[in-house]
Amino acid sequence: METGELLRALRQIVREEVTTQTARMDARFDHVYTLFDGVFLRLDRLETESHAIKAGLRRVEEGLQMVEGRLTLVESELELVKSGLARLEARVSALETRVSSLETRFDNLEKKIATEAEIVELKQQVETMNERIAALETRHYETALPQPEPGRSFQNADAVSSRDRVARHGAPDRQPDKAH
Repeated sequence: METGELLRALRQIVREEVTTQTARMDARFDHVYTLFDGVFLRLDRLETESHAIKAGLRRVEEGLQMVEGRLTLVESELELVKSGLARLEARVSALETRVSSLETRFDNLEKKIATEAEIVELKQQVETMNERIAALETRHYETALPQPEPGRSFQNADAVSSRDRVARHGAPDRQPDKAH
């Protein structure tokens, strides 16, 4: 055979061998490409999920910052409420002290009023006693006066009333002067 034919046969063999190898390699590469496509799809899905997680995490962080801000505001308001409560407790304590003092003063005033009422009652009793004494003195002096003689009355100029006697003689326990 000639070299030209040999070369052709060799080319044919090589071509067939290369074509077979190329077909096998193409099949393998197709399989690898399919695997890479699956990896890329999965990677794409993971990247999308990562973006969604990052966005969700960002929203959570923003919400947490808002909560922290509100918590700080609530804490400051709570401190204001606590200080206001402390002031109110101090005022209530002061008011309780004042009420206690006023109750004591009121009790003392009630005692004083009761004492004053007793004094007024005693004054009225003294006045009543004085009136009774005066009435008794009047009766005493009227009974101690001489009885008018028949035909004569005490309306004469020399007759003395019991009042005049008390005025002249002073104390009620003195006997009237019979010389008149």
